Amino acid sequence: MQPDSFLETLHSQIVRGTESLTAWLSYLDEHDGVEDLFELETWLRGLRAFFDVQHVPMAPTDRSNPVKRSFAAEFRVARDAIQICERLASRVMSRGQPDRVEFETFIESQLRKETVLDYHVGRILEQPTPAESLGRLQEFLNDAYVLIDRLSGSNNADLQAFVSLARFYRHELTNCRYVDMLLSQRFRVQFDKVEQPLLSGLLRRIPDRRLRQNMALAFLYMYRLLRYLDFVEGDFSKDKPLRQTLVVFALLHQECDALSDFLKSRSLKGRDTGSDLSQAAELVMYSLKLDSQRVIERELVPVAWEEDPTTILSRLQDAHGVLRNSLQSAVITLAQAFDKNLDGRSLFPSLIEGAEESQRLLKNLWELRRSLKSALAQGEHVELERVVMKLNEFRESALRTLWYKDWAVFERYSDALMAAPGPGEVQVTLRKLVSYLEKLVQDVSKRRILQTGPAIDSPGQ
Repeated sequence: MQPDSFLETLHSQIVRGTESLTAWLSYLDEHDGVEDLFELETWLRGLRAFFDVQHVPMAPTDRSNPVKRSFAAEFRVARDAIQICERLASRVMSRGQPDRVEFETFIESQLRKETVLDYHVGRILEQPTPAESLGRLQEFLNDAYVLIDRLSGSNNADLQAFVSLARFYRHELTNCRYVDMLLSQRFRVQFDKVEQPLLSGLLRRIPDRRLRQNMALAFLYMYRLLRYLDFVEGDFSKDKPLRQTLVVFALLHQECDALSDFLKSRSLKGRDTGSDLSQAAELVMYSLKLDSQRVIERELVPVAWEEDPTTILSRLQDAHGVLRNSLQSAVITLAQAFDKNLDGRSLFPSLIEGAEESQRLLKNLWELRRSLKSALAQGEHVELERVVMKLNEFRESALRTLWYKDWAVFERYSDALMAAPGPGEVQVTLRKLVSYLEKLVQDVSKRRILQTGPAIDSPGQ
């Protein structure tokens, strides 16, 4: 029997020279400490993303000219997140670590080698165990907290101070040996094993080894991001401040970009643009970028300085719902590129029927857009009869799931195309229709059902 593709891929992601990290993770897994370490890693990664201005929730007008903007509210968010990191580091340290002799043996074996893999001898001698590394982490986090506390209430909380603090944070993270090793690996067996038999079976049926591993990595990406969202959702029901979860959303924004880039390089490059996989990957890339950008530039913008807890909770829940549904749809869309009969609710049982209808509509719109763009590429030699056939197919199937107001616009473009007197007018109308379909994809994405929200309007409403 072919090995589990998720496990095989996770093992392939282990960075050379991190044997002692693996020993520590195994120890924590045995002593119920691996979840604390995952939380610590999440917040550390989140702060690193948050200190990058492009991932800070910000209105487009502020983003175009951040020099004139105060970052006092963002400093306060970072300060609260750093406090969480300090507490989590203490909890991880309290779990203990493997016997010191195990690490001393590792050091001796490294010193006997002519070269040391990845982590030089000086750093190993300085921080031979996780305890020393976590101690150093706590020291620099405390320094960062003091600096932020001085800046957050002053007139110096500007972009320059924010960028300087970001450089300090990134530099000090790399000086904490075990933390650096932890953050250098995107996936680990102890954190990321996906227990999803349907997806495992689907991957096993992919004959091409490289494609199989790339798809396993894509699913690992998406399930890791869904886990971040579960982590945020867990705080919604607790009587505690929520503003600091902006750093986790900054991480989600960064990782959605990384996932889109990964899909572009691994799923689209060199492949037939009309294939099921290429279409699915292109739709996932477009939707993830669209939804994550909408969250970071609209839903979350006022949260950093908002004082009303109800408004903060509402904004965070809306952002959480948008990203959760976007990621769940992404998993289903990619999986259905290999198995058209796969039921989305078999992967996400809480998914309601309307959400699946919305996802199917997005796929149909994207397929129609692809067909029209292919026709545009033919220039004056466009096969108008074929285009009309595609439009009629959409009219007879997916059009009924659009809102009434969209029907009239679609029909107007369709009629104009069929009545076009010449190739020039056909090209102009096709371009307008492609643009309209892209706008419809954005609109349908916004209407996408939240599990706690209302259903999509049907023609009868």
